[in-house]
Amino acid sequence: MRDNEPFKEDILRALDDGQMRGALAKFAAEYPAGRECAYQNQDFAAIRHDIAKIKDYAAENLEKLANDFEFNAKEQGAIVYRARDNADALQYITSLAKEKQVKNIVKSKSMTSEEIELNSHLEEIGCTVTETDLGEWIIQLLGEKPSHMVLPSIHLSKEEVAKIIGAYLGRPVEPVIKDMVAIARKELRQKFLKAEMGITGANLLAADTGSFLFSV
Repeated sequence: MRDNEPFKEDILRALDDGQMRGALAKFAAEYPAGRECAYQNQDFAAIRHDIAKIKDYAAENLEKLANDFEFNAKEQGAIVYRARDNADALQYITSLAKEKQVKNIVKSKSMTSEEIELNSHLEEIGCTVTETDLGEWIIQLLGEKPSHMVLPSIHLSKEEVAKIIGAYLGRPVEPVIKDMVAIARKELRQKFLKAEMGITGANLLAADTGSFLFSV
């Protein structure tokens, strides 16, 4: 079997999944209206143009910006560790967890941690890792990987999510979104209270202040 055969098989399974097709089609139909509502009375084209310019500048000046961020973050009292590669990053984080005798970890959304398979490495040293982004938590309960960097459970219908949460709780759950969100909030609050380490990704780093921003 060629290396790409499993990938092709996954594609065929997804194309044959009626619920997945329905969920994605619904999102594709509703997203433009939702975006228009979110940017009501704003010049979205101008905003997108400005963001593209900022990203281009950052890509062209990445090393300088990274150095500026490190300097300013340290000035604010932060410890900055710049890993050489994924193995170095995993070594640093797992060593820190061992040093602090951490057992319970909560994470917010981080695609970098997905790419280096951080969760599995932390679990190998005896840590319990809980994703706290709603979509990521649902995917974690399902035992899968995120299907989208922003909307990790976009391919799931509310009925499928109800079954996933119901299996976790050991009881039936109705596919009512606000009720499922309330269940997730209650379950995850307990994880936050017991956590000994928090891990988060960042939407952007501000080089001039040494701060980082992320959405919740």
